[in-house]
This record gives sequence, C-alpha cells and structure tokens, in this order.
Amino acid sequence: LGFLSVAGDLPDLDAILDGTCKDVPSEAPALHILSAALSMRVNETTSSKKLNALIEYTLALPGEFSVMIVQDLRERKIELDHLQNWTLWMKKFNTLLH
Repeated sequence: LGFLSVAGDLPDLDAILDGTCKDVPSEAPALHILSAALSMRVNETTSSKKLNALIEYTLALPGEFSVMIVQDLRERKIELDHLQNWTLWMKKFNTLLH
C-alpha cells in the first residue's frame, strides 16, 4: 500500500535516463523507491549516455540516496569511471562512500 501511494508521484525513469527529467521528489519514501528503481533499471548493456544522465541526476539527490544508487551499481560491476559526470559525482559525494 505504501508503494502505491508514492508510485504516482515518481518522475519518469526513462526520462531521467534520457537526461530530460530533473524533477526530484522531496519525501524520503519516494526517494527510496526511486533510487531502487533507477538502480535496477541499469544493467551491463545500459549505454554510457544513459549512465552519464543517471549520474548527473544523482548529483541533485540527497547524498545518502545518490550513494545508495552508486554503491548498488558498483556492487553489480557497472563501470562508472569513464563517465563524464563521474568526476563531479566523486567530488561531491566521495566522503560518503565506505
């Protein structure tokens, strides 16, 4: 029931990965669901363009949610180091990684 009450307020995942959506939810439950959904939308065949758009989007998220996404991607061996926005991400959030 909690998911259903939040799902309608989530930004479009494909638009985020296409780099055309900058809307960020303000409520923690929506951020949790969005972070998990974005992470699971990515796999080893996801293009660098989409990955770069995702990393750019995570720059606008609260740190804990941005790190949650990146840690999940790295655990699944999704390469991020080559992305244009990776350096910006590391400058902003590297102190939150453990």
